[in-house]
Amino acid sequence: MDHSCLETGLGNQAVGHTVYTYRRCRSTMDVVHSLAWTHPGGTLVFAEVQTEGRGRHQRRWMDVGGCSIAVSILLRDRLWDGVGDGIPLLAGLAVLEAIEETHPGLADLALDWPNDVVHVPANSHPRKVAGVLLEAGRDPQGSPYAVLGIGINVNHTPDQLPPTPESRVPPTSLRMVAGCKVSRRHLAVSLCRRLSIRLHKEQAAGVQERIWEQRLRTLGRQVSARMPSTSDDALVGMAEGTGQDGSLLVRDAGGCLHRLLAGEVTLSAT
Repeated sequence: MDHSCLETGLGNQAVGHTVYTYRRCRSTMDVVHSLAWTHPGGTLVFAEVQTEGRGRHQRRWMDVGGCSIAVSILLRDRLWDGVGDGIPLLAGLAVLEAIEETHPGLADLALDWPNDVVHVPANSHPRKVAGVLLEAGRDPQGSPYAVLGIGINVNHTPDQLPPTPESRVPPTSLRMVAGCKVSRRHLAVSLCRRLSIRLHKEQAAGVQERIWEQRLRTLGRQVSARMPSTSDDALVGMAEGTGQDGSLLVRDAGGCLHRLLAGEVTLSAT
């Protein structure tokens, strides 16, 4: 994909005014971390192939050249306040909106807490289309910043998707869902525009209104949650809502409300 058109098409958008493209790199996240002390917020790094792309809990994100959108964005200034309230969910919402903007007939997309976009057709199991990763850091001057990584399965065929353990939502691609090839260029431009709206601190009202909740299929469902790096029994309860920080609010059978900031959450089949 030719990313050179992005800067021209996006102009002074908060996200996408500066774009770097790699045919191959270790990780777009790592590249953006290396740019953090010299570049403004909204700088993008795309890669056709990542040799060590990563997702949540250090899981590997598998790339197939020419099929994915693998991009990382530097967040600071207008796009980052050192806290990161709701950013993964706002970014996931931007991904979902960009997909629907470029393919208006594509339905049944939803958010999975805390950071996935899934396709959930009626009477069928969900399949993951995209994932979001957020990493915080400080530049050499001590100023806070964050790197937002987004991976979207765009034009994969079934044999190009990686196997997934039964405990996790299996992947799909937009090509498989839409029944035709998808323009990665058009999707990338739309994604930058939606991110510019959703993440801009002065313009976006999404955090206070928790605007992601209208597309979050986790809510109103019985869930089982396990915290990372613990051997504690799973928390089972009803997902009642979210906080402005993107936390998930789960009420257990005893009526106690728990606030989850991280973890593996699965939905009850009922």
